[in-house]
Amino acid sequence: MRENDRNDDNLIEALFRSNRVSASKFEDALNKLPSAPILKHVTQVPNDPQQGMFIVDPTRAPELPGWCFYLGDRWYCIYPRDPLHAIKVYPDKKSNQIETGAFRFTVEKDLDMHAITFAEGFNGTPGSGATNFTVRNQTRGINIVSVSIDSGAEHSNGTIAINEGGDPQDPNHVVHWKDMIYITTTAVGSGSKGLGAYLTFTPWEFDPN
Repeated sequence: MRENDRNDDNLIEALFRSNRVSASKFEDALNKLPSAPILKHVTQVPNDPQQGMFIVDPTRAPELPGWCFYLGDRWYCIYPRDPLHAIKVYPDKKSNQIETGAFRFTVEKDLDMHAITFAEGFNGTPGSGATNFTVRNQTRGINIVSVSIDSGAEHSNGTIAINEGGDPQDPNHVVHWKDMIYITTTAVGSGSKGLGAYLTFTPWEFDPN
């Protein structure tokens, strides 16, 4: 199922080129999609799928299911991207500073009941010494994640620990509409400038099992 996963806007063109089918044959296959069987789990897919068969694959996340269809001799799946916030804490030419709430924003309605599942940081100009920042839900009084950019590096190394503790029905890394989020710088490398952050938000739902 996963060998042809795509999530970019050029999927249809890529399919057309890779399968080298005539326009009429390709269009005929796509026209079958709305009336094709819709199966809610990959385990329900028959061993002999038919051209144009369409399924919903919820295995990645029930809130962001994949759309899969069979064309030629294989399945093609399109999975939506998790929302990503790209944040510029300081302009490129401004030196980073140790500051509480150096960048602040409220959670928009679309991200209500989403979890912060990944965070990265970068410097426009690397510094001598580490640059560190913390992402904090100021409304709930919870530090969600801390990120470190090594001395001389432009980008964090990707090693983070998300605070997923707290109430299982409303864990610490889950945010709500109108929550105030702080990015607080706790250490800055000498000469570092233009700090930025990336935050990934993933839909979250309590699973009693």
